[in-house]
Amino acid sequence: MIANANQVDRQQPFKFYYEGFTERTITLLERMEHEFHTVAAAYDTNLISMSQLLARYYGCETTSLLDAMRSVPNYRHSLAPDTLDHRYLTEDVPCTLVPLFGLARVAGLSTPMLDSVVHIASVLCGEDFLSTGRTLTRLGWDGLDVCGIVDAML
Repeated sequence: MIANANQVDRQQPFKFYYEGFTERTITLLERMEHEFHTVAAAYDTNLISMSQLLARYYGCETTSLLDAMRSVPNYRHSLAPDTLDHRYLTEDVPCTLVPLFGLARVAGLSTPMLDSVVHIASVLCGEDFLSTGRTLTRLGWDGLDVCGIVDAML
């Protein structure tokens, strides 16, 4: 969404997954996915890759995330949102990325892509998601270390 913010903001219709992702923009997702995996590992868990997830749910037979996204039947004709005030930013960032941001900090990890997306989305939406989002305090994990958070999740 952020990589196509100008086009979305001008309400220029385009196929979100098929036309909105390119080899260069998919690297943003892949870098962020790497950070997700790093955070998961710090909490002694792992995640399946986005391409594996698409293979599991949609039968994509490729390891290329770009090819997988372009081959999902439901994605082929999905139009991009016509506003930046969309759940991709207003829900996904504060409810998913903000907690990951906090978990990374507790684990002492650097997450430059994740941090950038949270900050850019906050500016685009006019809301400080690090303050209003699903923070570790709101989750009841404020002041806990990695082991304490893992125990709280069990």
